[in-house]
Amino acid sequence: MVLRLVVLAIAVILLPAACVNSQCGVDAVKYLDCVDEKYTATVGHKIQDALRKAQETISRCFAANSCETPPLIRPRGEPRAHRRKRASAKIGPLKNEEHPANTNGEIFNEQTAKCLEKKNGEGNILLQCVRKELPKFEYPKSGIILLASDYVGGGIDGKSQQNSIFANMAELSKKYLEISTTCTGEKASRIHKCIYDALGSKKNDSLDEAAGISKMKSFWCDVSSGCLAKSNAACQEKVKSLGSFVCECLKKEKQALMDKLSKDYEECTGSKPDTSALDTQLGHEIRAACLSYEKSVAVCS
Repeated sequence: MVLRLVVLAIAVILLPAACVNSQCGVDAVKYLDCVDEKYTATVGHKIQDALRKAQETISRCFAANSCETPPLIRPRGEPRAHRRKRASAKIGPLKNEEHPANTNGEIFNEQTAKCLEKKNGEGNILLQCVRKELPKFEYPKSGIILLASDYVGGGIDGKSQQNSIFANMAELSKKYLEISTTCTGEKASRIHKCIYDALGSKKNDSLDEAAGISKMKSFWCDVSSGCLAKSNAACQEKVKSLGSFVCECLKKEKQALMDKLSKDYEECTGSKPDTSALDTQLGHEIRAACLSYEKSVAVCS
């Protein structure tokens, strides 16, 4: 009877810790979804708003000089997603010249990529390993585990792309004025100056880039802190260590990942992959993931 009471007492003591540990995996997923939604959406909206205002500015420059705004200034594309995704280890040319999959020797093609994506066996291997530290952990809605450096880098890429679009809009307007038969002489000069004053200064330079990086980091840290605060207090350190868990799991499970990727590749193409190329590429992806974690730790420090 005494032994049974002791066992029950130990169980009661351990139960809260087990519950918290289980909650940490769920909290980690919520954290990843939270930062992805808030950071990506906010940065994306800011860039789109800046492009809209640039279009309005150019339209005003033309209208102020009684000239029709050309349709050429509308940007052809929108800035890409504001998160920098590391390439999947399975995406890349793993061609084995001794076993061509088709007549033109192209083993890795879109069909192969879709087949490998559908199998996603290596993703499950990583997931099972991470769950040893974070039970009930799942991949976030984005489908990939991204860290601070991925988001900050993506935001900087988006800002750089925005400035490129500004430059293209100004250049297209300039070319339109050169061929216009109605907006000539003084009108053209005033419009060109108006556009240049508004957009010409929006060029990348070292100081502007440094300020941009600082702002992106500061914004990320604010978003991250807000999302982390929603986690169970006992889980926050575990959630912050997610990048470390991923890095260690990739290193630990490299051979298992190699075996699974090779098997999937052979099933998708009917040919054996170049294992040397696969080993090199997988090693590169693991180093990139671990470097991303190391950089991420320093973002808010």
